[in-house]
Amino acid sequence: MNWIILSLLAPAIYTVVNFIDKYVVEHKVKDSRGMPIYGTIVALLFGTAAWLIGGMPTLSLQNGLLVLFSGVISMWGFALYFYALSKSQTSYIIALLQTTPIFTLVFAQLFLDEPLNMLQLAGFVIVFAAILGLSIDKVERKIKLGSAFYAIIVANVLFAIASIAIKYTVDLDGFVPILAYESWGLVLGGIVLYLGFKNVRQAFWKSFRTVGNTTLAIMFLNESLFVVSKAITFLAISMGPVALVGVLGGTQVFYGFLYGIVLTLLFPTIFHEDIAKYDIIKKAVFSALLFLGVWFISQT
Repeated sequence: MNWIILSLLAPAIYTVVNFIDKYVVEHKVKDSRGMPIYGTIVALLFGTAAWLIGGMPTLSLQNGLLVLFSGVISMWGFALYFYALSKSQTSYIIALLQTTPIFTLVFAQLFLDEPLNMLQLAGFVIVFAAILGLSIDKVERKIKLGSAFYAIIVANVLFAIASIAIKYTVDLDGFVPILAYESWGLVLGGIVLYLGFKNVRQAFWKSFRTVGNTTLAIMFLNESLFVVSKAITFLAISMGPVALVGVLGGTQVFYGFLYGIVLTLLFPTIFHEDIAKYDIIKKAVFSALLFLGVWFISQT
């Protein structure tokens, strides 16, 4: 399969994951603080299954610790992601997630001595301008940055650190050991949240008693889709240019925009995206601007 098709397919699937997450947080689990623990359980199952099916691969001590650390940091980022998702529209959260490459490049420059060029700096400005544009309140006509915005920004910093940790590994080969060790890192991160925060424990057990087997099955399926999207991205990178694969990953903002419209029209009692004419035009314009910024950032 062509790497371009794969690069477009991965964000399409990951956007489905985002909307299912929204459904679960808003209508099933409700208290987002318990969500990371569900993710911990699923990560343990998936990571261990991948490790066994993949022939029980091992990493060196350095690489293993770095990938585990990446998973731990990512789980803390996911905790903030679920909180933000409970506070705002899914398409907006997807757009905010596109700022992750900014922090990744900044940290790469600081820790990996990867220089920034003028086009990338312009991309930074464009991405933030697009995010601020998407944050304009249609009633008061001014920029409103709520708790969801700040939560996702911190989450993106953590995701960027996790990416840099992976970049520090040497001679890392194959998707299976990365998936397994990263999943176990997610488990460790979830254990820290569970043991360190009483409200996380309470939120998990309160929802667990009422969530039902159907919701658990939906969560398991959603995690499967997430793993599939990561595998497709990894395959696309192995077949095509890394930078261009990253750029096409930015099409997720368009998928979020389109899925939001369709789901709101089909299931208005479940999904509540703004689809008034003003909102559609605003999202279309600033989504295009956001994609342009991501393309600039990917240029080396």
